[in-house]
Amino acid sequence: MSLFEHHPAALPLIEDSAHRAGRAANQAAALAADVDSQSRIASSAVSGTLAVPMARAPVPVVQGSTKASQTALVAQASLNRWGAAVSAYNTAIDVLNARYEAAVAGGFGLDTANIADQPQTAAEYDQRVDAAAASLRSSLRREKAELDRQLDDEADQIAQLLDDGPSDQVVARLVRSGDLSTGFWEEVWERFKKGMKGQVVPPGTENPLDLGRWLTVRALLAAWSFGDWITLYHSGQFLPKGVKPENTLDLPDLTRGLLAASESNWRAHPDHEASHSRWTTISKWAKWAVISIGAANGAVEQWRRDVDRLYMSAAKKTARAAAAGAAIGSAAWAGGKAGGKAGLSIGMAAGSRVGGSRGKVVASGLGIVLGAIMGGTVGAVAGNSVVAEVAARGDEVEDFINGLLDSLDEFLAPVDERIANVAESANDNLNDLYRWIEKSTGWNPEVQRNDNLNDLYRWVDKYTGPVEDAVADFFASPLAPQPALELVLPLPSAPEPPHPLPVEVVSDDSLWRLADRQLAPDATDKDIQEAAAALYEANRTVIGPDPDLIQPGTRLTVPEGQGT
Repeated sequence: MSLFEHHPAALPLIEDSAHRAGRAANQAAALAADVDSQSRIASSAVSGTLAVPMARAPVPVVQGSTKASQTALVAQASLNRWGAAVSAYNTAIDVLNARYEAAVAGGFGLDTANIADQPQTAAEYDQRVDAAAASLRSSLRREKAELDRQLDDEADQIAQLLDDGPSDQVVARLVRSGDLSTGFWEEVWERFKKGMKGQVVPPGTENPLDLGRWLTVRALLAAWSFGDWITLYHSGQFLPKGVKPENTLDLPDLTRGLLAASESNWRAHPDHEASHSRWTTISKWAKWAVISIGAANGAVEQWRRDVDRLYMSAAKKTARAAAAGAAIGSAAWAGGKAGGKAGLSIGMAAGSRVGGSRGKVVASGLGIVLGAIMGGTVGAVAGNSVVAEVAARGDEVEDFINGLLDSLDEFLAPVDERIANVAESANDNLNDLYRWIEKSTGWNPEVQRNDNLNDLYRWVDKYTGPVEDAVADFFASPLAPQPALELVLPLPSAPEPPHPLPVEVVSDDSLWRLADRQLAPDATDKDIQEAAAALYEANRTVIGPDPDLIQPGTRLTVPEGQGT
């Protein structure tokens, strides 16, 4: 169990809020710019006494929108600073926990030799372990207290920033300090740089799962690229398209390297078909393993980012995780493929210059493996950076897509109108042609077509009418098959339930007592109350307006279902 816990603030929610504040700032700034632009156009169309009021009219709106935009920018910067501070705090907490866990795993550096054979020594050892653990915990707690103090100081500075309020100077200072979010690709680049820090050097042994994943992915990338290299050089023939086999050695080194990077320029060697098939299979499975691991990691990372977004449904979280996994797996595949081809081309060109044919083979093998590892790593990190930024800017992405759709509608609207105009023009031209033919020859093709259709209908009636009449006459004659007789016997009806007999009111009777006598012995007070109300409704005209006043000798009708 970890010694210290992360800060309770949910980083994904802070990130979402910061992006929403930035979006609000952009919308307010756009409103101010649009109002200012439209007012200038309107002002240019008037003169005289209306010119000054027209110029002053939009000033409050522009100033208010500008102030709202600055306020949203300050809020965005404050959230960005707080999110960065909490993230740094959590990272430092992870370092403290890792130090403590490593110390526990290493026995706090104490010698454990021969302890099992010496009980007294074992007891002393336990005391020394407890003392070392207490000392380390005390030291780590002091470091954590310093982290808490730094986080509190950052919170005070952010609070002071909010108290100062928005202004042009404050916004300019926030831009210079980098607290305000920049463009989409700038944010992706920052995420990419942060993600690449732990990719070149393997992670420590504090978390064996991370180390195993790091080694597995790179081993699979190496197996994938090495399998491709074996199928090319050991089990294949280099036969580039458009080049005669005897002229391949005359190609420039760089050209030959670029052509060799394409699998379409290689053929299986007749003497190594079995080896070619085996290594092709190994390469294929390693490639799909890289894609699957990349997709799984991407989906898990996206799910972790969304787990604190309580406003988001589980279905949407699942869809975002699946989309992120597919994108990152594809990016890892594309990066590995591109890196392997680049490494193969560079290795062939450099190796042939340094070591001739032998150097070309060795350098190309190293180049394709190293290139695939680097390309796959860069592709996966880049894909994860893009996906994370897209997920964080969900509202902005939706607005962007809606804007594209609106632009597409605007683009297609004239096209649809032109198509309708062309169809209408064609119909008009056809009618003009019919009128010209009728005027010149006295014959109208459209009228003739309608006459031909009417002739066809009359011909069909002429030859099908007698058949229909004959069929109708046959089924109306006694020779036609008759339907079988059906004997319908009345079924005995179920006996009607007996109607409850009327009850006669005696002295000291009430609706409650009458209802109680009509119900079963285990009836509850609620059942009796409902039955008394039903009894009153059934005899309202007899009892009168007061249900508590019933006269002895009155005969009351018992509603259905109350008689015992």
